[in-house]
Amino acid sequence: MWEARTQHKEKTAGQLGDVIDGIRELCGEKDDDKELDHLEGLRDEVKDIGSPKEVQEALVKKLTTIKGIGPGVASIFLRRIQGDWEEAYPYADDRCLGAARQFGLIEEKDGPDVLAEKVGKDRQKFVRVLDTLIGIQLEKKMEEALKAAGV
Repeated sequence: MWEARTQHKEKTAGQLGDVIDGIRELCGEKDDDKELDHLEGLRDEVKDIGSPKEVQEALVKKLTTIKGIGPGVASIFLRRIQGDWEEAYPYADDRCLGAARQFGLIEEKDGPDVLAEKVGKDRQKFVRVLDTLIGIQLEKKMEEALKAAGV
């Protein structure tokens, strides 16, 4: 933490501690860090809720109760966790879906299920596609990538 390039190291360390404490409390796993690594307590709470959409909504609701976690962080969590948690699959936020539309991967009306179908319903590949799409956006290289793809 002390090597981080931030002027507010104490504040940042405190915020990270709050997030960790919030996740521990949410997962109900206060003593077992090994189980906490896999967030099984949280997963057990949501896996039988119903459809993937309902699971995703429940996860966002639970995660955003933690101080320091907002909708953006919850979205990143969902984008990544679906590779391991089939009950949260398929998930793609509006930014990823917008980029997929720009590349012509899906139509305007299509959602994450259609994009998942396009990548062969392979959860790991789906997560990599989403990471690539969001990475292109974050690095502000959309025009360059569209040109390279011939779109």
